[in-house]
Amino acid sequence: MAELTALRDRSEESRLQVEQLAEADAGIAESVTGASAVVRDAGAGADRATGLATGTFSGEIRLVDDSVRFSEGSSELTSEAAGLLDAFAAQLLVRNEDVVVEVHGHTDSTGDKARNQLLGLARAESVWRYLSQRHGIPTARFETTSLGPSAPIADNRSPEGRARNRRVTLVVRCR
Repeated sequence: MAELTALRDRSEESRLQVEQLAEADAGIAESVTGASAVVRDAGAGADRATGLATGTFSGEIRLVDDSVRFSEGSSELTSEAAGLLDAFAAQLLVRNEDVVVEVHGHTDSTGDKARNQLLGLARAESVWRYLSQRHGIPTARFETTSLGPSAPIADNRSPEGRARNRRVTLVVRCR
């Protein structure tokens, strides 16, 4: 009987240790996600600053990354997004005639995956239509795609993270 009690005690200790390790693992994963987002944001900011400072695009530069954001379930441009796109278009029109702009639409992970794919595409198309109609950039210079919820830059478990994931990324490529 004493052996059975000792075995139960060791089993309970092991279970508690497994729970503690799982909690520690979750904390580490959250820290890594946060650090990755900071590094990604810093890289995007550096690319954006380089493009704006030099007025040129070379190779592949993400000039606008995570800045063009959308409200939940919407593909309508905000006035802030329009301002960012106006600055982007000014650079594109003045200095960079032989580039293609990839417009990638993103969503958070809430809701139906098929609906998110369509919403990501609607966001990408909203951006290229704005740039084409407002600034006269030929539609042949754009490639649109939806990445839906497949490429998050933040944790979808928080409202702030989901808001950061509802975006369009512009990737400029030289022809």
